[in-house]
Amino acid sequence: MPRILAALAVLTLLAGCARPAAYVVLLDQPDHPGSAVTWTNQAGTQVVATPGSGTGADRADAKPADVFAVPEKDIQDRFGQAIKAQPRTPKSFLLYFQFQSTDLTPESKALLPSVLDEVKARPAPDLSIIGHTDGMGDAKYNYELGLRRAKEVQSMVTALGIEPRMIEVTSHGQSNPLVPEAKGKGEAKNRRVEVTVR
Repeated sequence: MPRILAALAVLTLLAGCARPAAYVVLLDQPDHPGSAVTWTNQAGTQVVATPGSGTGADRADAKPADVFAVPEKDIQDRFGQAIKAQPRTPKSFLLYFQFQSTDLTPESKALLPSVLDEVKARPAPDLSIIGHTDGMGDAKYNYELGLRRAKEVQSMVTALGIEPRMIEVTSHGQSNPLVPEAKGKGEAKNRRVEVTVR
């Protein structure tokens, strides 16, 4: 079962409803299919694995209720503001570079507007930009090339007005290949920058 994230479950205390006084609701999480939330107390355990459903209990010594549906309107009425306040899911992009160069490949140039749109769509973006190289050349040179690639992408992002203090730029050089490569054989998929927008 995938890791249960705090954002998946919402706890509320309600009085005078047909539902238990305290209950959890599993929210729809398209990025985490198969998620579940578990309610456990002194009297037992109940697992909720269907988004829009819940369980709970009136007291700590009362058996957890059978799983019940929670209408979307109730979820929005009760938790809408908290749901809207959650940060968006981080999004990652891979941008590829020409051999021994800081020039993006044509395919990655075409992807750049999507990266920039994702940055602009967030009220306070936080970025991680990591430069990588293939295994051709020595480690010191490749570290520096990876850093130059990352800084090239950073300059494209700061040109949008994003504060440099919100961008972390690093290089892994040749030390973290995406694709294994034979000695002396460079792999194009390793000549990349990973951009994660949070």
